[in-house]
Amino acid sequence: KFVTLFSSGDNAIMLRRGGSNQGLYVTGNDGANKAGNNTWYAPNAGGKLLFSNDATTGRMKYFIGNVDGSYALRASVNVATATLGNNNPSSNFCIGKRVSNNAVAESLMFHGGANNVIVAAEALAGPLISEYFQVSETYDESSFYGDLTSWVKMGEDTFPTVTDEKGAMTGGALIDGNEDDFVEIPDPA
Repeated sequence: KFVTLFSSGDNAIMLRRGGSNQGLYVTGNDGANKAGNNTWYAPNAGGKLLFSNDATTGRMKYFIGNVDGSYALRASVNVATATLGNNNPSSNFCIGKRVSNNAVAESLMFHGGANNVIVAAEALAGPLISEYFQVSETYDESSFYGDLTSWVKMGEDTFPTVTDEKGAMTGGALIDGNEDDFVEIPDPA
């Protein structure tokens, strides 16, 4: 099964689950273009994920983090130029919304909790990756905060509003949910 984490138009970042296999898959143009890696590692409850795409090298790196701040690189996907150039993004950025995908029928909607989503216009690398996994809830105090274009605190507004603290993404809302979906997630530190 493919589970959509992020999508825009016909493009998506998905995790594949099934048996002991886990994988990262990037799809564009309604499944016509895709890239991925089987990782054999599932995300950890309460941990973090990081997707860092380097436009210069064409590689998207996928890291899985633990509650204690440790992390590991689990995939480095070569995203082909055709996948980057032949896609149909929209003006909406969706978190967890299923997408149709000619290669795999329809993906599943993400079922689970999401606490913070940060977006930067550059790939996090080197010591910034370590810092990302060490930061708990205070992204505005991190050294890379100035490089962020968005910081979406999931479920911390009045239902159904979802706000980007940096103001780049507007009009955010929880769709097909209810007020009980907004749950305060305690700081694990």
